[in-house]
Amino acid sequence: MLSVSRRSPPLTLDALNAARARNVTSARSYSVVLRSHDLSARSLTLGRRPQAQARSISLWGSAATQPAPAAPAPPPVDEPTLAAAEVEPTWTDAPIPGASTPSPFAPETLETLADPSLLSPESLTALAAHLPPLQPGDLSALGLISYTPAGLIRWSLEVLHTTTHLPWFWTICGGTLAWRVLLLPLTVRAMRNAARMVRHGPALQQASEEFKAAVAATSDPGARAAAMGKMMGVYAAAGVNPRTMMLAPIVQLPVVLGLFIGIKGMCEHPVAQLAASGVDLASVPALASFSGILPNLSDLTMLTSAADPYLLLSLLSVLLMNAQMGLAVRETDPAKPVAPHIFNALRVIAPFGAICMTWLPVGVMVSMLTTVVSTLATSAVMQLPRVRGAFGIPALGADAPRLPKLMESRKMLGEYLREGRAKAIEEAMRREAEKEGKGKGGKL
Repeated sequence: MLSVSRRSPPLTLDALNAARARNVTSARSYSVVLRSHDLSARSLTLGRRPQAQARSISLWGSAATQPAPAAPAPPPVDEPTLAAAEVEPTWTDAPIPGASTPSPFAPETLETLADPSLLSPESLTALAAHLPPLQPGDLSALGLISYTPAGLIRWSLEVLHTTTHLPWFWTICGGTLAWRVLLLPLTVRAMRNAARMVRHGPALQQASEEFKAAVAATSDPGARAAAMGKMMGVYAAAGVNPRTMMLAPIVQLPVVLGLFIGIKGMCEHPVAQLAASGVDLASVPALASFSGILPNLSDLTMLTSAADPYLLLSLLSVLLMNAQMGLAVRETDPAKPVAPHIFNALRVIAPFGAICMTWLPVGVMVSMLTTVVSTLATSAVMQLPRVRGAFGIPALGADAPRLPKLMESRKMLGEYLREGRAKAIEEAMRREAEKEGKGKGGKL
C-alpha cells in the first residue's frame, strides 16, 4: 500500500492566527513548532477536522485500517513569571569568616587617593603600610621608566627592590653604591692620570706655554704643529692619553644627575611605597631618648625640612664633604698653589648648599649622603701606598698639599685680586701707548 500524506511546511504564529481568521474549506494538516524558554517542541493540528487523519490512496484493495488515535491537544502554556521578593537588609558588627581586613581609611580619605597632592604625610605613610610591594613594571606603568639617565636609574632601583626585597631606604643606598662601584674603574683611571701628570707637571707647563706663545706669535701651521708635538710628547712620556682624560667626568656626570633627578621624581610623583622606607631611628632602643630631635627617615617622600627640623642631615653632609675635600686636595699638583685655596672656597659654600638641600625629599638626601660617604671611603682607600701600587698609581709625595687655613685663603684672595688689578692697569697702559705710537706715526 502506498500512502501519501499531504502536509504543509511549518508555519509561524502569525500565519496560524491568519489561518484561524479565514474559513478553511479543505481539510489540511498544519504543523507548528512552538519554542519558548525551556519548553520542548510541540505540534499543533488545525483545520475543519482536527482529528482527521491525512487521506490515504491505496492502489490495491485491502481492509480499511483503523485510524490512529489523535494526539491530545497540548495544554495552554503561560510565560513564567517571577515575583521579586522584597528582602529587608540586616546589619551586624560580627566579622565575616574569611573576609579581608577592612580598610583603616575613612571614605573622605579614600576619595583623595585620585589626587596624591591632597594626601597628608601621615595618611600617605599609613597607606604605604597597607599597599602591596612594588612589582616589576609598576614604575613603567607610572611613566617613570625611559631611556634617559634618570629613567635608567629608576629601572635599576626597581630591579634591585623587586629581586632582593630590600626596604626602600636600603634600596636607594644599595642602588647608589652599585652605580658608584660601576664607575670605579673610571675613577681609578682618572686618579692614575692625575698622579702621573703631577710628576710631569713642570715639563707639561713649559710645553703648554710654548704652544700658547707659538699660537699668539705666528700663524704658521708648521710652528704650531711643532709646539703641539712637543706637548704631546710630554703626555706620552707621562703615559697619559689626553683624549681619555675627560672620559671619567663625561661618563660620571649623567650618572650623578640621573641619581638626583631619578630619585627626586620618584619621591615627588609620589611612589606610595616610598612612604614606608623600612628605617625608623625612633624605634631603635639606644636612640629612643633622642627621638625628639632625630630626623624622620620612615617616609622618603617628605621634605627634609619637615623630616629633619634640626638640620642634622645637612650638618652631617657638610662634615662629610669637608672630610672628603681634605683628602682630595692631596691629589692636586704642588706646583699650583691656588688649587688648595679653591677647596677652601668650596668649604665656605658647602653650608649654604646644605641649607638648600632641605627643600629636597628625604630620599634624595639619603642618596646624596651615600654618594659622599662612598667618595670619602674611595679617596681614603686609594691613598694607601699598597692600594696605589696595586693599581699602578704613583705614591703621594711628602710635599702633598693640604688644606690651608681660611685666613690664609683670604690673604691669598686679596693678593690675587691686587695682582690682577695691577696686570689689568699695565695692560691698559700698554694698549694706550700703542695707540699713541700709531697716531704719531700716521701724522709723520
